[in-house]
Amino acid sequence: MLASHVTIQKGKTLPKYDQCRTCCDQFHCPFCTAEYFKPTRASSVNRHLTLHFNRAVQHEGYTIHRCGLGCRPQLHYHCIYCQSMLLRKEDFDKHLVWCKAKQSIKTPLSDACPDSAETSTPPTEPGSAIAKPCPVSTERCPTSAEPCPTRAEPCPANTDPCPASIELSPPLSEPHSLSAESSEPGVLARPKGGRVRPVVRTRCPMCNVLMNKRNIGKHIIRKHANLELFDVNATYQCIDENNGIFAVQKTFHDHRVKKKLRGENCYQSSQSQDSQLNTDIALRTSMRSYRCVQLRMSSSHPVAALCQMTATPDKEANFATGARLVEEAQAAGASMVFLPEGFDYIGSNLKQTLQLSETLSGETITRYSELARKLGVWLSLGGFHERGENWETKKRIYNSHIILNDQGDIVSVYRKGHLFDVELAEKGVSLKESSFTNPGTTLVPPVQTPIGKVGLAVCYDLRFPEHSLALLKHGAEILTYPSAFTVATGIAHWEVLLRARAVETQCYVLAAAQVGPHHPKRSSYGHALAVDPWGAVLSDLGPADSGLALVEVDLQKLRDTRRDMPVQQHRREAEYYRSLDAD
Repeated sequence: MLASHVTIQKGKTLPKYDQCRTCCDQFHCPFCTAEYFKPTRASSVNRHLTLHFNRAVQHEGYTIHRCGLGCRPQLHYHCIYCQSMLLRKEDFDKHLVWCKAKQSIKTPLSDACPDSAETSTPPTEPGSAIAKPCPVSTERCPTSAEPCPTRAEPCPANTDPCPASIELSPPLSEPHSLSAESSEPGVLARPKGGRVRPVVRTRCPMCNVLMNKRNIGKHIIRKHANLELFDVNATYQCIDENNGIFAVQKTFHDHRVKKKLRGENCYQSSQSQDSQLNTDIALRTSMRSYRCVQLRMSSSHPVAALCQMTATPDKEANFATGARLVEEAQAAGASMVFLPEGFDYIGSNLKQTLQLSETLSGETITRYSELARKLGVWLSLGGFHERGENWETKKRIYNSHIILNDQGDIVSVYRKGHLFDVELAEKGVSLKESSFTNPGTTLVPPVQTPIGKVGLAVCYDLRFPEHSLALLKHGAEILTYPSAFTVATGIAHWEVLLRARAVETQCYVLAAAQVGPHHPKRSSYGHALAVDPWGAVLSDLGPADSGLALVEVDLQKLRDTRRDMPVQQHRREAEYYRSLDAD
């Protein structure tokens, strides 16, 4: 039996924590390192600890919290009887029952030996010592018939009596062996009596993580195998960069799901509903979640790809990013790909913005036309800097939304009608689009595409419901708002506006987005969003870097929504809404 870990508490009392005086002036979580959960204000830590308790396991009067102290790269639970560390709560519940029965343990160690009970008290401030498992001996405790966890040999970490202590940084790299009597490295000895298979630990040849040898095969398949040629009937839970969530969430039959690994960051594939669920959970807990990339699925519904990127004044680099996203989307089964406003470039000043602009027959649109024809996909190119009439004398442009079909032909061009002239000094927002951009004079009819009838708009048009209602009146099934929202306005209004447009028109809403710093003077909010006709968010790419999400467009769901709540049939004639004007 091990000495109690810091995440194992007796009862259900919240641990104490004080304001940090060592590395910051914030508050730390006693169960997570600063690397996993960044120090923050006390109220946020309280909410975070409440989540710890919600996910904790209650066993024999003890509360066993999920641990983020660096023992493993993932959040996990420590067994109160042995040295096992398990990721999933349901697996841990079963393990506790099995472990107690197999080892014939009546109570945890902290009850058996009063001296060791002190080690279960969480640290009261960041940087305080935490209990570190050490080799145990079979010497009897004077006050108990159970073996006492006095050390049989000095702990490699220090020469103090066990349990040893370490600082939160660096995190624990690996646990000690359970038995000081075992001479075979990596083998954890079990108590005598009964035929119990020894737990043999080995290191993964790919990532060097120490784990049960019996699980190494599944681990390599899940984390390191190239699954491009395999059908995997499972979805993978979103990974959280700071707090280490990494686990198979559930089996999802009848869908072909593939897993991709890209360097240090692991992008997991999942169905859109699971992806959004996990992303929402991460965002509500102040965590930064990785992007969930939904890959090709065996579905009869057409698939749209929603892209997010960070454009700069470098047009060549921007095209490379856009082309890569389009190729990935096509390989994943998308029939139409949506790129954000400013996909061609975002200039650092007025002179550069005008100088880099092109006509519709210029190099940028020509290259995207060739790409659409080569890959056989439709493209929505939102927010193209198109040179206006009499360019040589007027030097003004249009903010144009262009639709290319799978043959590379331009089938529709909408020129942005609402220009963003806003001065928010307290928010640090100052843009006057009308100083160099001509407003469009008309709307364009929705375009019939492989995913449905797409109504065109650009960014700031999102704030004008008359625009979306006019497109709806002419048969729009999908509204698209390619955008480069500022951070301040995005935080306040981005999602609520997109969901409002979806609810009032009962359309799918697809909004590709720019994200991150384009140059020292400008940054964009990100969070490329897909919303269904009921107003539910299907995908949110978050505040991360460039990426894409696949969205199934189920037009039958759209028709069912409009049938069950016939809002458009209840809309009154135009004169009714203008009746106040007569007064």
